[in-house]
Amino acid sequence: MTLPAGTPTLEALSTGNFTRVDNVFCTEGLAERITRCDTIPSLRPTKTDHFPIITTFDVRAPLVDLKERLNWKTVKWKELCERLEEDLKSLGVPKEIRTEQEFWRRLRELNGVIEEVLQDRDIVAIMADSPHRRRWVSPVNTFTIDIGLITWFTNFFAR
Repeated sequence: MTLPAGTPTLEALSTGNFTRVDNVFCTEGLAERITRCDTIPSLRPTKTDHFPIITTFDVRAPLVDLKERLNWKTVKWKELCERLEEDLKSLGVPKEIRTEQEFWRRLRELNGVIEEVLQDRDIVAIMADSPHRRRWVSPVNTFTIDIGLITWFTNFFAR
């Protein structure tokens, strides 16, 4: 429960006794964002016995973590392919994988070669995100409006 224990939420009109009949529940994730949960008896409307419960949440959007990442827009693809082809030769001639252990060993070797090539900053540059960037903002995520639907609404309401 979010409301602190012992906080009265009702004053009986006939006796004037304070009791707690109301509770405030929320999920664990939301409870972490609560900055205040309390009653304010002075804001109680007339002819009511329940006190208003005021709950305040901190709902500020967290800043995106600044992480360096590969800038795939500026990759020198010809050099990348040539370097990969050259470095993959060190793994030997491709052959059939017969056991699970061999599969995982070969996969580690392949990933190692790829990661080593991607560390070359002459081929793949690094960029950092802005702390104000939102994950959902993208020039690709746009929508189109159906012109026929707009025309129908315009004609319908123009009657």
